[in-house]
Amino acid sequence: MTNINDIYKTTSGNLKADDLGDKAYPLVISEIDEFQFDDGIKPILKFEKSEKGLILNKTNARKIAAMYGDEMDDWVGKKIVLAAEDVEYAGQMVRGIRVQSEKQMADPDDDIPF
Repeated sequence: MTNINDIYKTTSGNLKADDLGDKAYPLVISEIDEFQFDDGIKPILKFEKSEKGLILNKTNARKIAAMYGDEMDDWVGKKIVLAAEDVEYAGQMVRGIRVQSEKQMADPDDDIPF
């Protein structure tokens, strides 16, 4: 049987939660573009070694700002981790992309302290 995601593939050059699956990916920001959407301008992060960008929502933008400062130009060259998580959107739980800092990820070889 055909998978619904194979039928309704996105042709945009931007990431969606399904692209990440159940893994977290460390990525280095290579540039930041802006795009005019119906609801205003939003930044789009581009990454080294990745063909797709990330449309930056307010939650993820504030997370990166907390890590690297408010000036987006200073984010270029910095590493972030992207992971798909269940998030609330319009009163429903959906899969979304969340930014994490690299320090949040434990090394798989580390002993668990609890």
